Amino acid sequence: MKKHVYFFAIGILLFSLQVEAQQTKSARKKKMAKSAISFGIQGGLNVSSVTNAKPNSYGDNNFSQNSKPGFNLGVFAEIPIIAMIHFQPEINYSMKGFRANTDQGMLTRSYNFIDVPLLVKFYPIPHFYVFLGPQLSVKLSTTDSWTINTPDFTKYERRNNDINQLYAGLALGIGVDVTSHLIFNAGYSADFTNTYKYSGDDTPPFRNQVINIRAGYRF
Repeated sequence: MKKHVYFFAIGILLFSLQVEAQQTKSARKKKMAKSAISFGIQGGLNVSSVTNAKPNSYGDNNFSQNSKPGFNLGVFAEIPIIAMIHFQPEINYSMKGFRANTDQGMLTRSYNFIDVPLLVKFYPIPHFYVFLGPQLSVKLSTTDSWTINTPDFTKYERRNNDINQLYAGLALGIGVDVTSHLIFNAGYSADFTNTYKYSGDDTPPFRNQVINIRAGYRF
């Protein structure tokens, strides 16, 4: 009888050790999966404008700026540093610009950019985060479209060669992980670099700024 109890106790002990080992292994796998680098895609709406837009811009006393809609689309990598802090570099295509009423008519300026933000994400509570980081932007193209207030001219387009191509800026915002894959965020970005290579009476120190709303999918 004692012998049976002894073997039974040993069996229970071995079974418990096996269960504990499996649970530890499972927990380790989950921890590794959670701390692994992930990749994703994202896109959404841009609402862009410029700073320092005021009367006498372009030597125009009636300059009145309006925001311009556009879209953004890009990819990102998310790299956990610790549980609450992640690093997220991105590459995004972004449409920017502005609209303005002027003495000469309606001006619509359209930019195409590649933005490369290097973001730090902080999770104060699970699934909710704030982000902040520097952003490098490369201008692909610029187009001005005018509606002229004269019978002879209704619209024309011209490309600008006097506008900078490389910009430094800042990006920040908030977001939420709806699921482990689906994310939503809202952000704001602003350039530190002036739009024009040279500033003067007719070339004010404009700087781009964008509010964006995005949805993303993390693989």
